Amino acid sequence: MAQTKLQLVNKVLVNLRESVVGTTSGSYASLISEFVNQAKEKVEDAWPWRTLAVDITFTTILGQRSYDLSQAGTTPVITTSPTQRYLTERSTLVYDDETGEPSAFLTTVSPGPLVEAQYEAMLRESSYEVLAVPNTAPSEFAYTFVGTVPTVVFRNPPDGAYGVRFRFTVPQDELTNDATNLLVPYRPVVSYATALAMAERGEELGPGALNYGAIGDSELTRAITNDQNRTIQVRAD
Repeated sequence: MAQTKLQLVNKVLVNLRESVVGTTSGSYASLISEFVNQAKEKVEDAWPWRTLAVDITFTTILGQRSYDLSQAGTTPVITTSPTQRYLTERSTLVYDDETGEPSAFLTTVSPGPLVEAQYEAMLRESSYEVLAVPNTAPSEFAYTFVGTVPTVVFRNPPDGAYGVRFRFTVPQDELTNDATNLLVPYRPVVSYATALAMAERGEELGPGALNYGAIGDSELTRAITNDQNRTIQVRAD
């Protein structure tokens, strides 16, 4: 069940034997909010959660090898996320568990002189240092950052317009609004945030931090297993 930022903060406060709040704007609730966001990042980075998956799609331009995948990219980029989540430095390309191949596909946009048939092909990764070769349909790519800009570079300059789809794990932005729902499993987030809060309070509750950290580890392992099993079930169907 999805939990809002306010609900997460209140769960941590209950673990600390503190009174719940109606808003996280108070000084101590704000500190707990920071711990919740730190715990959220820890959980997000532990596994490519299905709830964080975003498909990035765009159309290639004749002869253009490099594409800015940020929201401000000159080539329009579309995401599957209803909240339009775009790539950040924490985003990672999704790989198939069985084949080890990246989740990256290419389709023709429309038949033409250089593109004679509709088809879909798996794109393969290549080294970013590969030099350009004569134009042809894109088949290999590199994902990198040019400064702070998430960028895909094709080994071959595209010989026409192709629809390209990449699947990435895109972590959620920091929870700033009390009504924002957490996307990853909430139980390990609450436990890790509680451990951080207990450690901050020092000797008074210090030993409890270790216990909550261990609880968080156990909850995280279980959540990853559940997410992995759901992914297998979807593929089996």
